[in-house]
Amino acid sequence: MRSPRFWKAATDARPFGTHRFDVFGPKVARRLTLFGHRALQLWLRLESNPQVVTYCERPLLVREARGDRVAEFWVSTEQGEQLTIVLRPAEAGLAARGSPSFQRSRHGAGRIR
Repeated sequence: MRSPRFWKAATDARPFGTHRFDVFGPKVARRLTLFGHRALQLWLRLESNPQVVTYCERPLLVREARGDRVAEFWVSTEQGEQLTIVLRPAEAGLAARGSPSFQRSRHGAGRIR
């Protein structure tokens, strides 16, 4: 097994108005702090997916024009690595309607090689 690229969260700042969930991740054998229901649901999928070897919550900050944003998870599988960003509610609506801005992310862009 290869060693993880990320070991711990880059930030523990709680986004305004989000719920905080303190959980234990069996795959990473440590406590995690998740913010928001979407992050909690994604974490449950990661833990239950046998293809996921390891992961890290909030591994890095992504610079955007509207300020910094947190990549929610870095995920490692036997096939490779991937960063996951949870869409904001307005972005999720655009993605659901098939906006060209989000088509690349829905088809696997953002993978780390």
